[in-house]
Amino acid sequence: MLLAMSTLIASFGVTILFGAPYVGTNKRDARNMLEFARIKRGESVLDIGSGLGTIPIVAGCEFGAAKVHGIEMNPFLVVLSRIRAKRAGVEVDISRKNAYTAQIPRADVIALYLLPRMMDRLKPQLASKLDPGARIVSRGFQFSHISPREVKTIGNQHFYLYHAGDLM
Repeated sequence: MLLAMSTLIASFGVTILFGAPYVGTNKRDARNMLEFARIKRGESVLDIGSGLGTIPIVAGCEFGAAKVHGIEMNPFLVVLSRIRAKRAGVEVDISRKNAYTAQIPRADVIALYLLPRMMDRLKPQLASKLDPGARIVSRGFQFSHISPREVKTIGNQHFYLYHAGDLM
């Protein structure tokens, strides 16, 4: 218990240093995001700011995603998400990277739960690296100056759907 608390406290400290707060996504919201993005068995998924890996784990376990990637800056969350994926019996690639400077892997579905300023900063990279038809689903926040193709509200959660071609 003490180790878990120490890891959690250190995780928040490291995250503050990197400029992004950690707020987790529960399985229900992960399912809602992936359903809203209309993920199909065999497609690839990328979660930017993957935290504890809930979205990648749900994508692999419940939706049959062929390739699942997570990008996370916080080294403690990367370790914890890898442990969680192994326990869930799903193969996911969780990398400790800075999404602003990292090579973004191609994916059919991109999941985001990032602040608007962070999403806007990723816009050029997503627009240039992804196929125009790649679906981007965001929980809670929108890109500035771009209208989402669809908006869905479930309870108090808002989900926004874009295509990578919309970002150009």
